[in-house]
Amino acid sequence: MGNILLIGTRGTGKSAVGRRTVALLGGDWRFLEMDEALVARLGMPIGDFFAARGEAAFREEERALLAEIAQADRQIIACGGGVAGTVESLAAARAAGVLVWLDTPVPELLARRLADPHEAARPPLLAGFDALKAGDLKGYLRIEIPTILARRRPCYARADFILATTGLDAERLAAIVAALAERGV
Repeated sequence: MGNILLIGTRGTGKSAVGRRTVALLGGDWRFLEMDEALVARLGMPIGDFFAARGEAAFREEERALLAEIAQADRQIIACGGGVAGTVESLAAARAAGVLVWLDTPVPELLARRLADPHEAARPPLLAGFDALKAGDLKGYLRIEIPTILARRRPCYARADFILATTGLDAERLAAIVAALAERGV
């Protein structure tokens, strides 16, 4: 039995779905939140690492973690939003397990991210928009979310499974992912 990697942009529910999936599966299944693992590995918040070393260095660390993930199995992994968002990271993610894209429409992503009390502190994904994000979070997200999704969608769409999240809560999504795991995908 391999790993299942939950992919998608920020706010799709990868962590909540992953945790619930492991609770449903029980046994020796484990949950891994990649961003949390990277913070521990880097010894600093991701935003600080981005500022100090840049995105290219961060993506290299991300690929190294994916290579380690590939050495184990029976894991449900909540990937960072950039994982599987480029051709290079898609290949690294695919080598680590089965990819499930939590496909969430822009209006839902906007609502979820605006409700997140930590959103304002997260680094902007669009370079040069720091002032807009600081002064008008909603306006910034109305640009960032569709722009980033449009860039990453071609790679996300190459996932092994695409799970449309509209109208489904985390518990129902987890049940679907657990069924995939039990099927041995």
